[in-house]
Amino acid sequence: MVSIARIAREDRNLTQDEERVREDMTRVLELETDIANATSPAEERNDITVLYNKMTLREVQQAFNLNGFNWTRYIQGIMSSVSVTVQPDEPIVVYCSPYLEKLSDVLSKHSHRTLQNYLAWMLIMERVSSMSRRFKDVRAHYRKALHGTTVEEARWRDCVRYVQGNMENAVGALYVRETFSGNSKRMVRDLIRKIQEAYVETLEELSWMDEQSKEKAREKLISHSHKFKNDDYLSLSVCSQLNFSEENYFENILENLAASAQKVHKKLREPVDPDMWIIGAAVVNAFYSHNRNQIVQKTLHIYLIIQTSFIIKKQQNS
Repeated sequence: MVSIARIAREDRNLTQDEERVREDMTRVLELETDIANATSPAEERNDITVLYNKMTLREVQQAFNLNGFNWTRYIQGIMSSVSVTVQPDEPIVVYCSPYLEKLSDVLSKHSHRTLQNYLAWMLIMERVSSMSRRFKDVRAHYRKALHGTTVEEARWRDCVRYVQGNMENAVGALYVRETFSGNSKRMVRDLIRKIQEAYVETLEELSWMDEQSKEKAREKLISHSHKFKNDDYLSLSVCSQLNFSEENYFENILENLAASAQKVHKKLREPVDPDMWIIGAAVVNAFYSHNRNQIVQKTLHIYLIIQTSFIIKKQQNS
């Protein structure tokens, strides 16, 4: 922590007072420890329905004053970047009420200087992967002391992971165009139709399910929507305002962060898109989303099954 602070001060041409820096970072560590102790254990944060607490912004201000912190001004400042106005009666969902209740006591124990240093420390640690080798080398020593990790990821791997994780639709569009033929979507639709037919046949054979339940299962199958998208959708979903430069990697990261945040903030006043993909097209995975009550089975996953297991080009379906 001291080494990171020393490098940050050096880059900003600030005086190097070793004793003061060490004292400041010790207090930051104490604050971070207090915040960790105020945080609910992971096992108490698994059930979203238990954590869900809907309030107005005014009620949030009254319940979690945090020694005078102005929630309305804070949120309005964020939303003003996309020209969205937030009023005191705006509904807010709070998922961390116990933590916010304890946070007021935590903040009152520490000075404004320590809070500012903590925010700077967290910001730097969050973005170390995008910074110069000096910062990454210091983090390697930090991780070794904290987790026993001795080796940093290769730079190229960091870059690939970042692009795939933050521009997943662009990566998906490139992959689809390069790998799959024009009739892939038709084959996938046909495969899903056959799976549905097999499901209905299996449903009729179930002796443990009563007729009412079977009928509900049929209704759900009929109403089930398939979120097929063209690669045009993948291309258009990439923010067209991005202006990347080959020479300014860190600035590219900041621009992408700003664009991603604005994309999310704009959704506050937009109607919910029930057909929106919640993971990237190039993600080969299947899972159940309890928040959306959806079984997410990426079409690309089915593409891969078709390409590698079931379909040989110019052969009939098995």
